[in-house]
Amino acid sequence: MKIGVDASLLHYPMTGIGRSLVELGKNLSLNNSNIIFYTPRPLIKFDYLNISTNFFLPKGKFFDLMWFHFLLPFYIKRDGIDVFWAPSHRLPFLLPESLATVLTIHDLVWITQPQTMKFFGWLLEKMHMPYSLFHAHKIMLVSNSTKHDLLNEYPDTKHKLTVIPLGVNTPKFISNLAVAKRFGISNEYILFVGTLEPRKNLYRLVEAYLRLSSELKSKYNLVIVGRNGWGNFDLDNLIKLNNLSENVKRLGYISDEDLTSLYQHAIFLAMPSLSEGFGLPILEAMSVGIPVLTSNCSSMPEIAGDAALLVDPLSIDSIQGGLERLLTDPQLRISLSANAHKNAMKYSWDKCASDLMNLFEEAVTSHKIKKL
Repeated sequence: MKIGVDASLLHYPMTGIGRSLVELGKNLSLNNSNIIFYTPRPLIKFDYLNISTNFFLPKGKFFDLMWFHFLLPFYIKRDGIDVFWAPSHRLPFLLPESLATVLTIHDLVWITQPQTMKFFGWLLEKMHMPYSLFHAHKIMLVSNSTKHDLLNEYPDTKHKLTVIPLGVNTPKFISNLAVAKRFGISNEYILFVGTLEPRKNLYRLVEAYLRLSSELKSKYNLVIVGRNGWGNFDLDNLIKLNNLSENVKRLGYISDEDLTSLYQHAIFLAMPSLSEGFGLPILEAMSVGIPVLTSNCSSMPEIAGDAALLVDPLSIDSIQGGLERLLTDPQLRISLSANAHKNAMKYSWDKCASDLMNLFEEAVTSHKIKKL
């Protein structure tokens, strides 16, 4: 079986979907050499992938769309691909009819939280996802929450759906605090990880932190990790106006090794998002045994299980109360930490890749039967 994969996401700084593609690509490649990753521009970081970049294009959304819908189908047909995997919501329009297809849907934010998206991104989802859902032979969903959302909107897709949770790596422990000190973090800290965009609810998290007592803020920093997104409040100005430059540390996008160290030495992860299809930072935090403060909606309770304190993401008071409980109740943190490792052990990239490979085979088989 010859597998083709859209790897165009690997050109951007790693978000959750990009990170999942890297890990699944690595595991799929280890177990199947007959897999080709297609990109519109060369990749330099992923030499363990069999990458096809026959036609080099300049950067830009327009060129990416032209490559995706017109050039990619040509190369797939030329290479005799049996099954094509679209890891991020969209299938090309001109795929050959002989091809089996697997589509991954991470979330339906464009329907459930449209106000948290850029207009162009929302428009692309609105244009592409219904078409892709109709033409996909099998659909991978990363959580039961996403499955529930999808069935509410597209009940006719039920026979195509399979939930395959994402995975997590077992991190190497970094025993010292050199990374934190390098970033100017001198106190114990709460960690936030995510792209700075409205869906991540960073505004309410920072406001909740600002309401903590002076004693708590002086003892515990809030460390914010993630690349700039869009539509955010002026975080730097808010920090300056409240004289919190020593309390709130904004690090931007950092390396995986540095991030692992920050996870390992955090008091807990704070992730009160408005919506998540899966929430990889929750799993990454649990893998190093730290508690999680997260939202009581979407996929977050499903993934966090009994290793998290749940709050209402729309209520600053609720988020503040959650922060105070975790900062002042060491027994609660110990209890949640004890559950974190057990929860994380339920998830692995190896199992995720194995289940996805089975789905590829099912897609090929069902498509062959359909053609008879």
